[in-house]
Amino acid sequence: MPNFPGSLLAAAIYAFAASSTSASGFDAGFSETLERVRSAVVGISSTASRILTNELLDDANVRKILGLPDNVLIVQSGATVTGSGVIIDSEHGYIVTNSHVITDADEVAVTLKDGRVLHAQVVGSDAPTDLAVIKIGASDLVALDWGRSSDLKVGDFVGAVGSPLGLGRQPSGS
Repeated sequence: MPNFPGSLLAAAIYAFAASSTSASGFDAGFSETLERVRSAVVGISSTASRILTNELLDDANVRKILGLPDNVLIVQSGATVTGSGVIIDSEHGYIVTNSHVITDADEVAVTLKDGRVLHAQVVGSDAPTDLAVIKIGASDLVALDWGRSSDLKVGDFVGAVGSPLGLGRQPSGS
């Protein structure tokens, strides 16, 4: 894995500026910038068998009322979690996503803007910052450069681009 400075990864801030501005100085090309960025945004789906826990289920009286034995775990099989991520290294296929999307996953799949669905490998995650890095093997990837929050000024436009439920996805070729 490339060496990402810890503070940079912890911040996970992508800053970008549109190339066109109007005569008034207002950024008229923000939608064009978002369109460029969209190619690096991916959908992520993970499946896992998880042990369901709940404070109530730990209570012996509740377990008795529900007719549950004292030592049985409730397992939810094939639970699916969806999220989004951003390609940060097109050559090696590294993607930053949220840790909660891939935690305890048996399988992780990545859907690219062009419709390809690829198996992903979990490289690492950090629960306190809710960040994770996964890796895919693919060609023709588009990556975003790391931005620096210190380059931003009060009043600059910034955007958070993602599609955790696949709502921003359009059919291939659009």
